[in-house]
Amino acid sequence: MVRVGFVPGCVVFNKVVERLCEKGEVEKANVMLSVLMDKGFSPDDVTYSLLMQGYAKKDEVQEVLKLYYEMEYKRVNLGLSVFVTVVRCLCRCGKVEEAERYLRVMRERLVALDASVYEELASLL
Repeated sequence: MVRVGFVPGCVVFNKVVERLCEKGEVEKANVMLSVLMDKGFSPDDVTYSLLMQGYAKKDEVQEVLKLYYEMEYKRVNLGLSVFVTVVRCLCRCGKVEEAERYLRVMRERLVALDASVYEELASLL
């Protein structure tokens, strides 16, 4: 698509990212995102969340946090799905104290917690 001058919108691109991440090809999705951003594409919170979920499935905490801070820097909406992904990944990787820190940030920003966040923490006990 990009080679012929067509830059897809968020909905199309997010579907491609979702499929690549489902297949475990999150690095490929991230490279594709970089190429599209060079051509003027602006990822949304869903784009970032999908990439974060892809990295989280591979327990790549540093990549998840890198995307989190990129979102923060670019002032992309940090909604519930982003925080849940960060907390789950940190918990799975044994970084419970760091996960608690993100829960505090979440509360400070008035992001409403849902049961899935508490279930994740409870599963570690």
